[in-house]
Amino acid sequence: MKDIKCFELFKTPGFLYDLDINTKALNKFCYNYKKKHSGRIRSNRGSYQSNFLDLNDKCLKPITTQINQLLYTVSLDVMKFTDPVKITDMWFNINYPNGFNLQHNHPQSILSGVFYTECSKQSGNIVFIDKDDKNWVFNSNKIKEFNQYNSTEWTIEPKTNSCIVFPAWLQHYVEQNQSKKNRISFSFNAHF
Repeated sequence: MKDIKCFELFKTPGFLYDLDINTKALNKFCYNYKKKHSGRIRSNRGSYQSNFLDLNDKCLKPITTQINQLLYTVSLDVMKFTDPVKITDMWFNINYPNGFNLQHNHPQSILSGVFYTECSKQSGNIVFIDKDDKNWVFNSNKIKEFNQYNSTEWTIEPKTNSCIVFPAWLQHYVEQNQSKKNRISFSFNAHF
């Protein structure tokens, strides 16, 4: 059939960007912080999660500066907001071997994200979940190749120095760390 045109409705964007950060210094920051603070339990299981960090801490300036620059571009050039969003809160996660994060989203934020400072193969992919009604319609046995039109989940393997930004309402979870090393990441929320 000729002249079939595909138009995309209600797309959910995700953004992947490599930052230029000294991850060793950030990892040292995390381990030093962990020695002094008990942390908290949210979606994390078998892992450590910090409390909200002081965004003015000089150790965090390189990461907050670069992520805010990324958020500025995403906000104005892609999402077409009238004002840019910026980081409102940030915390870090140390997922030990066998650690993982339960399904969750980030309420009361516009965009959220994660920046990986230490990860290896099988250290736990991030999985995004499509919660619309196609979950009730598609039979996965009848799909020969998954893509953005028919998938109900989308998986991204973490890489050191990569940053993922996504809409805060998007449900996601982190698979179990099946490596023998800790996976360290900084998570953040952004608002106007």
